[in-house]
Amino acid sequence: MELLALLGMEAWSLGSCISYVLPFLFLLLVVLLKLYGEGSDIWTLQSCPVDLTGKTAVVTGANSGIGKAVSCELARRGARVVLACRRLPQGQKALEDIRKVTGSKELVLRELDLSSVASIQSFSQKLLQEERHIHLLVNNAGASGLPYKTITSDGLELTFMTNYLGHFLLTNLLLKGLLGAGSARVVNVSSFRHKHGFVDEQHLVGAGCPLLSNQPYDCSKLLLILFTRELAQRLQKTGVTVNSVDPGIVKTEIMKNHNWLYRSIFWFLSVFLKLYGEGSDIWTLQSCPVDLTGKTAVVTGANSGIGKAVSCELARRGARVVLACRRLPQGQKALEDIRKVTGSKELVLRELDLSSVASIQSFSQKLLQEERHIHLLVNNAGASGLPYKTITSDGLELTFMTNYLGHFLLTNLLLKGLLGAGSARVVNVSSFRHKHGFVDEQHLVGAGCPLLSNQPYDCSKLLLILFTRELAQRLQKTGVTVNSVDPGIVKTEIMKNHNWLYRSIFWFLSVFLKSPAQGAIPVLYLSLAEELDGVSGKYFTSKCKLTLPAEPARDPEVAHSLWNTSARLTNLEKVSKRE
Repeated sequence: MELLALLGMEAWSLGSCISYVLPFLFLLLVVLLKLYGEGSDIWTLQSCPVDLTGKTAVVTGANSGIGKAVSCELARRGARVVLACRRLPQGQKALEDIRKVTGSKELVLRELDLSSVASIQSFSQKLLQEERHIHLLVNNAGASGLPYKTITSDGLELTFMTNYLGHFLLTNLLLKGLLGAGSARVVNVSSFRHKHGFVDEQHLVGAGCPLLSNQPYDCSKLLLILFTRELAQRLQKTGVTVNSVDPGIVKTEIMKNHNWLYRSIFWFLSVFLKLYGEGSDIWTLQSCPVDLTGKTAVVTGANSGIGKAVSCELARRGARVVLACRRLPQGQKALEDIRKVTGSKELVLRELDLSSVASIQSFSQKLLQEERHIHLLVNNAGASGLPYKTITSDGLELTFMTNYLGHFLLTNLLLKGLLGAGSARVVNVSSFRHKHGFVDEQHLVGAGCPLLSNQPYDCSKLLLILFTRELAQRLQKTGVTVNSVDPGIVKTEIMKNHNWLYRSIFWFLSVFLKSPAQGAIPVLYLSLAEELDGVSGKYFTSKCKLTLPAEPARDPEVAHSLWNTSARLTNLEKVSKRE
């Protein structure tokens, strides 16, 4: 009591203690997650080191809004930027603004009216005379709110010509410059509103079924995505990539052609419009129609946490799911839980200890005898908090074996089944913590430089991403894709091997963490999403966003060396021959 009185705390009740302590703990949580956790899943300009000196970029609609902002950033990075604008006075103003901000002397203003075939032809012809190579074409210009059936001098509907046909023609006329660059990109700025559009080719000439006020915009943005897909197909293996993007709801001049009511609403609600149109940017299971009937999936660490949640969803979609578990009693409990929820009769439990070469070999051999084709392999199992330099019976470090080498060996031994499926996916569950890891191949045998308590986990997750990169390279054009993903900070059993202090902090913070079902979402995205067909060797965040992993994970020479070392330590060649 004397100490409390001295501190002026004698009157503190439990309630007042909580009222003071909880905000402090919440603030501590925020700081911890910021410093220790995932960081932002949104790509930032600051995180991108790309220099565009010597490159040429063409941006349509560059006089204002998104086009002007894009042009400014490209100029800041050293690109020669061609501002393609319909209104030259506004274009000149934009050029001067960009020059003032960036100091760039590589800005060129050119007139381009995307509603006119003659203007597009003239622009393209002159540009190709001036610029031999075009490294980036951003098809950004667009119009909304124009009366439908406004016909251009070329006999084409104005909105469809401006938003789609104009960019279709422009891109094709500039292909010589894009192909000549060796490596180039076309970016088509579409909109989430394409979901409200439909296809009627008669609309291109102002005919077809009637359209409401905003439908020409919606439909034209849908056609732009179809054009993206077709052009990408035609330009395979040329070095030119084509993609489309939704920039979101942005306060630009896009509403200028609408009536006063639309413009007023847009002005008043510009801050809140995000809530109206776009919905969540996070991929959802409900939005994915994929049926897995007749497909076989293998999930490691399926007895609990993310692995169990992933297995449950795959079973719900009709897949035959092999639950690969180290502990059979817990695996049997998981199987019964999943069967109860899904009603699936296509669940198989198999024993797999990823810390044991013999167990991995036995599992793979039996599985390939039972399953001729494997359509999905989810390398999910992992361990954290094990004492470093715990050596397995195979002479390998336990954490590195469980988190990386075990999956390296397993995936290679199951390649026959994956390749036999014709089209298959490998999903490696990594972690944002890989950014804190580094590569020292001696760690695989418990040697090398010393590691702190959580570093074996961090480093092993980095190695898993390097493995993803190298395997994807080796499996090009086979129909098997390999990608890695960070599931986020998830309330699972991952902390069970840590000391009581770590476990206590994790328990306290668990109310703020993702559930296993939520943590399974990014893993399922890589497993199911149709838009990822053919995508391989990539890393995705916990918000299902494609991003670059840490720099050490992107070194091809390190990845190749790691592969050779891993193959030697696991006796891959010898084990494969036995298979």
